[in-house]
Amino acid sequence: MASIENRGKGKWRITVSNGYDAAGKKRFVKKTVSVDPSHTIGSQRREVEKLAAELETDLGRHVITDARRITIHALAAEWIADRRRALAPATVAHYEHLLQKHILPKLGHIVVQDLTPKQISHFYNDLAAAPAGARSKTGHLSGNSQLHFHRALSAMLTFAKRRGYISVNPCENVTPPRNDVEETKFLEPSDAIRMLDAFAQLPLLWRTFFTLALFTSCRPGELIALDWTDIDGSTLTVRAGAVRIPGGGTQRTDRPKTKASIRPIALPQDCLDLLAQWKAKQDAQKAAFGEAWPEPDAVFTGDLGRRLDVSSPTQRFAKFLKTNPDLPRIPLYALRHTGATLLISQGVSIREVSQRLGHSQTSTTINIYTHALADAAARTTATLAAVLRPAEAPQPQPPTTGPYLVQDNSKEATA
Repeated sequence: MASIENRGKGKWRITVSNGYDAAGKKRFVKKTVSVDPSHTIGSQRREVEKLAAELETDLGRHVITDARRITIHALAAEWIADRRRALAPATVAHYEHLLQKHILPKLGHIVVQDLTPKQISHFYNDLAAAPAGARSKTGHLSGNSQLHFHRALSAMLTFAKRRGYISVNPCENVTPPRNDVEETKFLEPSDAIRMLDAFAQLPLLWRTFFTLALFTSCRPGELIALDWTDIDGSTLTVRAGAVRIPGGGTQRTDRPKTKASIRPIALPQDCLDLLAQWKAKQDAQKAAFGEAWPEPDAVFTGDLGRRLDVSSPTQRFAKFLKTNPDLPRIPLYALRHTGATLLISQGVSIREVSQRLGHSQTSTTINIYTHALADAAARTTATLAAVLRPAEAPQPQPPTTGPYLVQDNSKEATA
């Protein structure tokens, strides 16, 4: 049975028995709650008695523990320190942004043991109404953006559970925001060929960058992080990622997104020719600039010799599409998806495609490229039917290819 104590001005202390410790000493959990001080003492007491009953129930269900009480703000500091040892700097920076943007301003003052599913639901409602940047079509955060906050909060509370602060992650009892992102976009082979041809109108820097994005299926940040020492003959090796430096600029990280992201990728002649032309132009810029060229080994640099800003490729690609209204409207990341989709359509195994993309698990690749796998499965079925019943079954149609997109199962195509 909980005991309650009136401490004045609407504050009450609840004390609940919580079993015995290893020495046989009785343990207690104490919690101070606030109610409306303008209510009568009797009304306040009845409200506190309900809160005390809820506290007893939570203890009985092991929703909270009697571990050291800690605020969400303090927990966030512990969690980020732990994540720095395991995650790439760009991922940690992303988590820090989510914490500072909405999570800590709204929830940071709450003690972890006191956080309830109801409070989290209210937080998600606030997120849905929060204003977004100029790129938002609705003026509010998209469902996908809201999901990022949910996943960060849930991951942090799972960490709190491992540390013994709580026994149950309250996010597990809350309906997460709904993902409203469109299905993965990619180019059909004919559109990919038209886009490659249109890249010729771009400055050499961007023609090279976007062509590599399509042929290698690298993440934009992986291309920004490229050094010339990462290219050996016809092989490009992804070794790092890129992250924005506070105050401006871009920094190459000491490792890419995941361990699986470290991978060699064989380059076709189209890419090698463009890289050779770009290096010659960049070398001429360096010579004119002198020893003050800030990043002599970076592949993709601006006129002042600094590595490209992490947002520059996205902005430049959007500008390119505006000047080419006959091309499909796709995000920059769709070039990565297009390269992977074309490989799958040519019969390259899902394991090889997964390795080329830098995915830690093939299941990630399967989930993203369901459309391409379904098409490949249909062609496989048609091929088998043609073998077993050649007189009845229609002949399978080969996928559309072009001069830029002919792929095979060789090591060069799938490294």
